[in-house]
Amino acid sequence: CSPRPTQTKPTQAKPNNTHPNQMLHTEQEIFQALSRSREEGFRMLLECFQQPIYWHIRRLVVAHHDAEDVVQEAFVRIYRGLGAFRGKSSLTTWVYRIATNEALRWLRGHKQRAQLLAESSGGATAEEPYIDYGAKEAVELQRAIAALPRKQRVVFNLCYYDEMDYEQVAAIVGGKPSAAKANYHLAKKSVKEYLLAHLDE
Repeated sequence: CSPRPTQTKPTQAKPNNTHPNQMLHTEQEIFQALSRSREEGFRMLLECFQQPIYWHIRRLVVAHHDAEDVVQEAFVRIYRGLGAFRGKSSLTTWVYRIATNEALRWLRGHKQRAQLLAESSGGATAEEPYIDYGAKEAVELQRAIAALPRKQRVVFNLCYYDEMDYEQVAAIVGGKPSAAKANYHLAKKSVKEYLLAHLDE
């Protein structure tokens, strides 16, 4: 995706082993394992995706225990769907699509709780290891992201944290790459405006 929302990036470190492009196994290796044994292939899939999917969901639902519940349900759906996966998209895209849909399903079913969590923490909790709580910029960035409309928030997270391109994002959230690009730029503009307003306080 395009450049980050500010020229000076807020101080924060991404958690280890959470980037979808830094997988322990290639997709081809996972497919080959699945052809031998569903259990073996799924174990390899978990090794690659459990951490990045946890953090992707955590950034959306905020609370750790809620994220754990959603992650568990997402991987149950992934396991059940392995037999029907035909490779029309990449495995990464397919896994993220299921995880994103599961997180959005949870948010729709827990609107009041999700709103309270977003308002109380701004999407940033003290358990987040990728946020430097000594840096005001990092905390305000999380609050700015939490204030975005839901679809823009998903697109922004996929672009900013998971460093996916617009085609990947569109395949995950639905729509065309041009729409993903537009949503990201709208989100980036809103985040930048929020940071400019709150970091000057």
